[in-house]
Amino acid sequence: MELLIVLGRIFSSAAANVFQKQFTHKGLHSLFIVMLSYLVLACISLPLILLVEHSAIDHRFWINILLAALLDMAGTLFLVLSLSKTDLSVFGPLNAYKVVFSMILALIFLGEVPSMQGLSGVIIILLGSFLLFPPATTPSANRLSQLFMQRGVQYRFLSILLFSIGTLPLKNAVLSGGALATTVYWCLF
Repeated sequence: MELLIVLGRIFSSAAANVFQKQFTHKGLHSLFIVMLSYLVLACISLPLILLVEHSAIDHRFWINILLAALLDMAGTLFLVLSLSKTDLSVFGPLNAYKVVFSMILALIFLGEVPSMQGLSGVIIILLGSFLLFPPATTPSANRLSQLFMQRGVQYRFLSILLFSIGTLPLKNAVLSGGALATTVYWCLF
């Protein structure tokens, strides 16, 4: 069942990025696209609110879920801005950096030490990202700085940073309110 959920998450995220990119090509404003995305999430989540055990939720949950939702909404706004300025062939692989940022923040703020397998995965992500670097225009050109000078790449890294910071209160919300309540209220907020 977990594999089905993970595959569903991967497919739906990729499909959402394609639709969001199509909307940017049609000239729709990034804020409108973000609002539309969250409206879809809210419609899916609203019926699930009946399954949430509200008596088991404490006040820390509400603070954490509101903070996580706010950070993720801002991250989504920059994600859509990035989609409007970046090819999906560059945008997609940049998604992997979310894991790198989240691992660093979890180490610093939550004291979570990555396993050897997790650390190996992060190293693979970092090494693989060198394939994203644009070809050098001159022999002395720095390919890394050329990549980071692209406005869409800058927006994507800002969105990843906001999403990664948002994982900290999101994890605390899961711990204090449970996975279902966190998912439902994250989508609604």
